[in-house]
Amino acid sequence: NDGAHILPLASGGFSDYRPTIQACARAFGHPRLLSPGPWDELSLWLGSGIDPSPEPSRAPLYSSSPLPRLDHPGGKGWASLRAVHFTSRPAHADQLHVEIWHAGENLALDAGTYRYNASPPWDNALASTAVHNTITVDGIDQMTRAGKFLWVDLAQAKYISVTPPLISAEQDGYRRLGLLHRRELHGATEGWVIQDTLLPASSRNHPHRFTLHWLLPDWPFDLSDQHTLTLHGKTFEFTVRVAVSSPEQNAGENPSFQLIRAGESLFGPPSPTPLFGWVSPIYYLRLPALSLRLSLTAIAPVRFTTWFLIPDLLNPSAQKPGKE
Repeated sequence: NDGAHILPLASGGFSDYRPTIQACARAFGHPRLLSPGPWDELSLWLGSGIDPSPEPSRAPLYSSSPLPRLDHPGGKGWASLRAVHFTSRPAHADQLHVEIWHAGENLALDAGTYRYNASPPWDNALASTAVHNTITVDGIDQMTRAGKFLWVDLAQAKYISVTPPLISAEQDGYRRLGLLHRRELHGATEGWVIQDTLLPASSRNHPHRFTLHWLLPDWPFDLSDQHTLTLHGKTFEFTVRVAVSSPEQNAGENPSFQLIRAGESLFGPPSPTPLFGWVSPIYYLRLPALSLRLSLTAIAPVRFTTWFLIPDLLNPSAQKPGKE
């Protein structure tokens, strides 16, 4: 989506993709994917008509998708873990990126694109690994950037297991550093648990700077300690807790925790770039968000664990209003 909406023939608005999905299914001879509704208007304008069958197709939507969706066992939410084996040019260096939704709210965000042709540093900068919900090593992208829209040394990923409530995958984008990144996404009773393991993939095992990044909504928050952040939405709150461990971390060094909003550091060291703490929901629109970064210099293996704790899942009646 580059922000264009050149054929507004349905009343759902810019961010409602149901008319497009329904019209594409009809245009290419598939059964409709959604029940009858206002989203059928585009199909009518394009001459595809409306499928008279009372029920939509129940074919699995994700059977061939590179992005399987994991529904939370408690309901009301879902998450995805991206792992792609590229056969064509990738747009973003975002292997093992995780996105999380709950009760219609995006808790772990994708930064989007913003602009292609702006002056540096905003010239397609949100394609980099560092702004995605994944691990960066030594500040290097998972792939080598060879132009504004071209990546080489492609990072390849594969799913190890897709067995709800668990998805696990690995990617080799840091093989040139002698490392393999493996990630597990688990739907737990209290929310979501994400575990990252950086493994040595060669005999040349040296210290590296490992950084975990999460892009979170721009909600009021409390920082109860250096590794625990509670965000307060209008109808519920959630807590993000992060931890890192390594048997070979540098002696005397503690993990570095940063919280950044709109390029400005709210906690921890100054932001190394103005790119952190932004989300672009549509092209040419940039909004503040919260970037949480946890870094450690160590020798692999290194393990990061992230908990997304949602009290609403444990006690659905205990929804809390947002703080002013």
